[in-house]
Amino acid sequence: GLEVPLRVLVLEAAVAILVPLAAAVWPIWRGTGVTVREAVHDFGISSVSARGMVDRWVDASLARLRNLPRPVVLSLRNTFRRKGRLTLTLMTLTVAGTVFMAVFSVRSSLYATLDEAMDYFHYDIGIAFTKSFRSSRIEQEVMRVPGVKAVETWGFSSGRVLKDARKESEDEASKNVFVMAPPLNTKMIKPRIIAGRWLMDGDENALVVNTDVVKDRPELKVGGPAVIKIGNRRIQFTVVGIAQSTLTGPFAFAPYDWFSGAIQETGRARSAQIVAESTKAKDQSELGRALEEHLKKNSLRVHHVDVIWETKDMIRAQFDIITNFLMIMAVLLAVVGALGLTGTMGINVLERTREIGVMRAIGASSLHVGLVFVVEALCIGVLSWLTGLILAAPVAALLSNRVGVLFLEAPLSFSFSFLGAGIWLVLSVVLSVAASLLPAWNAARLSVRDVLSYE
Repeated sequence: GLEVPLRVLVLEAAVAILVPLAAAVWPIWRGTGVTVREAVHDFGISSVSARGMVDRWVDASLARLRNLPRPVVLSLRNTFRRKGRLTLTLMTLTVAGTVFMAVFSVRSSLYATLDEAMDYFHYDIGIAFTKSFRSSRIEQEVMRVPGVKAVETWGFSSGRVLKDARKESEDEASKNVFVMAPPLNTKMIKPRIIAGRWLMDGDENALVVNTDVVKDRPELKVGGPAVIKIGNRRIQFTVVGIAQSTLTGPFAFAPYDWFSGAIQETGRARSAQIVAESTKAKDQSELGRALEEHLKKNSLRVHHVDVIWETKDMIRAQFDIITNFLMIMAVLLAVVGALGLTGTMGINVLERTREIGVMRAIGASSLHVGLVFVVEALCIGVLSWLTGLILAAPVAALLSNRVGVLFLEAPLSFSFSFLGAGIWLVLSVVLSVAASLLPAWNAARLSVRDVLSYE
């Protein structure tokens, strides 16, 4: 059942109490520092402030854009009037945008890593048997099933890489390593070699290990020896290459003819790799079921059948759990940012009540008055998107690295998501406009009489 840890409740209570207090410290401190003389002469909410370098730069930039409508120019100038308030408003929206774009990039990186892993294997269906059977028999029975285009039988076994072949103790043995033995001329596997080479004609005790094996046994080098204990046998190999790991764990590859002889299974295989005639996912799934049923009927005991696209979809679903959780966090931050922007625009309307009156007096329509505040909010939204975009790349790279190490024990293949950046730009515009509608409507309703009676 659902159980909420006490530590989480205590943390939530602490955040709920301390964060508002911390946010109120600076305004309260400033308020208590006001003298009696300053309080007597204070006019209340005022929009008058000293003009600094940023204001002068904004004015100079706007002076070059002479074709802009006056309400838009006024909005752009007003955006930078209260820099402290602008900074606080931008912070929440920027954090939300950074997290949103970073999450999309993590999702893109996860999918890129998965695509690289699946690109290792150039077959559609993999079948593992409970024990070894004659390769010719397996191939003959598989080809009898309609829909099969090609089949290869591979040797397969598992063992442990020994640190010292002379020691009987396995205390220093590696984690379990799966040894695949494809034919030397295979076209159904294409690993990415990062050191050394792939298996070649004439190889005998050659071995290609992936980086997961090297991580566990860093002493393995190209050209060096490797001893793998398979059952009661200790088999000597020479490492000829190191391949990039996939999501499959520690794997090693050896030539079929030599390896099957070394484990005394010459002419026999424990797995079959099949290429389907159809490229449709549904057809491949049906073929996988048909193969399993046919092989079992012919006394070829199947351990399991893997349809590559189903495996890929299953891994994607697991990845989506991670990214969806992070996306919910980003959406919550965006909602908080939009509420903060609504409050900011409401204060801006109060500060500029007299300005609205002047605009009304010189003939500004309700549409023009409201447009000033909508465009101002839109500027804030676009600014938050730009700052978020700048921060998103390094944050996404760091997050992708940490997620990969945490869940896959290896950094992800980083891929920045421009789709995420585009979606967040649209959301920034929508949230900004939505947050400004109520303040803009309130501003547009103010009449000259209301402004004259305002204190």
